[in-house]
Amino acid sequence: MISETCYMCEQPATSREHVPPKCLFPEQKDLEAGQDLRKNLIRVPSCDTHNQEKSGDDEYLLFALTMSISNNQTAMTQIQRKIVRSITRNRSRFDGFARDPQHVFAVDPSGTAVDTLMVRIDNKRFLKSLDWIARGLFRHQFSRRFNGKCSLLPDFTLYAGSEDDVKRNDIQSGATSYVRPHFDELEQLGDNPEVFRYCFGDPDERGLIPMRMSFFDGSNVYVAYIPENTA
Repeated sequence: MISETCYMCEQPATSREHVPPKCLFPEQKDLEAGQDLRKNLIRVPSCDTHNQEKSGDDEYLLFALTMSISNNQTAMTQIQRKIVRSITRNRSRFDGFARDPQHVFAVDPSGTAVDTLMVRIDNKRFLKSLDWIARGLFRHQFSRRFNGKCSLLPDFTLYAGSEDDVKRNDIQSGATSYVRPHFDELEQLGDNPEVFRYCFGDPDERGLIPMRMSFFDGSNVYVAYIPENTA
């Protein structure tokens, strides 16, 4: 019998890792009676290193993903209950996440101006967590580890701090608006769509595979799997 290998490396798998992290999905105690948002969670084979190494980043990812003003009520529930509990236990966790907080006015999906909070995130750490999810979904979808680069494009983050950032934000907004209709036509996968759903497109002539991850109905991440021989 051939043993499974880790979704991130060639080491033998010793456990199974939730993709996305289980903490993104609300616990039963935070939901109404009879509601279940942890149905058939995806798990992939993982070595101890890649299971334990990321545990500290999962909560950070939850903070970052739930902050978008475009998200649904499930994200708000996570903020009001799970995240508040976490902050109550250890205030420094929030302080470490919410760097340079600023009150800003933003427009929500209904077109209403909302007084909200903008914070600076650790983008490298954030994208690393999204990269691992993308690679885990590839392993789940195709039963093999992905070798190559994952190009990630979130549609809910903004660049801020330099004169060029307005232009960069416009380019990002234009790119996501252009590809969104294509992904909307694809089969949406995931048994807990209020929290997470995803869809894969067909590979192009270079072998590049497109994918979209959607969190809390309002935070989308567009992924391009670029094979090793073309990366």
